[in-house]
Amino acid sequence: MILRAAGLGIALLLAGGKPPRPTVVDVREGEDVVVSVPFAIGGVTSDGPQVAQAIPDVAARTVIFHGVSAGRSVYSVENAGRKGQKVEFDVVVLPAPAPHPAPKSR
Repeated sequence: MILRAAGLGIALLLAGGKPPRPTVVDVREGEDVVVSVPFAIGGVTSDGPQVAQAIPDVAARTVIFHGVSAGRSVYSVENAGRKGQKVEFDVVVLPAPAPHPAPKSR
């Protein structure tokens, strides 16, 4: 799944306006979600890296969020070309679905 961090919130951020609320990204434990950012990636920081792993792809301007354990964490992606400019993602890792029970043999 690819989410685009675009729209009025990003436009305000690029224009130096009030920073928008973080974009919510839902991902299940053990799965990946790819988000794109509107600028060259300078770095990715988090307040809870134990919840999800962030893997930036600088060339593609995307970040892959891999769900590690159920919980919530905010990730900031900084612009490589403009100091202080960033977008934030509120990554919510949902528990993996319970496995189906094995069919009973007769």
